[in-house]
Amino acid sequence: MRFFFGGDWVIEEIAALDKSLHTLELGGAREVEFDGSEITRMDSAGAWLILRAKHQLSEAGAKIRGITVPDSYRPLLEKLDREIKGPPPSPPPHRPFTDFLARMGRGTTEMAETAYRLLGFLGRITVEAFEALVRPTRELPWPAFVNQIEATGLTAVPIVGLLSFLLGVV
Repeated sequence: MRFFFGGDWVIEEIAALDKSLHTLELGGAREVEFDGSEITRMDSAGAWLILRAKHQLSEAGAKIRGITVPDSYRPLLEKLDREIKGPPPSPPPHRPFTDFLARMGRGTTEMAETAYRLLGFLGRITVEAFEALVRPTRELPWPAFVNQIEATGLTAVPIVGLLSFLLGVV
């Protein structure tokens, strides 16, 4: 048995295409071939519909001989076919209490990791500040320090003045 597809297989036409694909019947045929050589436009939604029909017919016991589409759409169809290995997995059962405990555990773990990193950062700042106070000539590069103060303070005055003026105008 051969099914012919044509026209636009894009997301705007999905509802009508889905309705027509649900009416496909094997009629006792054991081998099926999809001929989409007349497809003018196809996006991932259209390709997904064709692949879904292929999987449904193969689950019904039909052997799929092949899918023919224009060469420009073949990579899309092949990529989706590699990624879709049957119907999507069913969602895990909803267990409110267990899910709540899992979320609490993840949140607690993330908070502990953040607190650990923050404590390490504060410890490093404390050590560096103490070393700078004890031996300022060795720990603080004074020429670079003064240069940084000049670059961030003195040269920023015109920009800060302009911004203050413009905010005042507004």
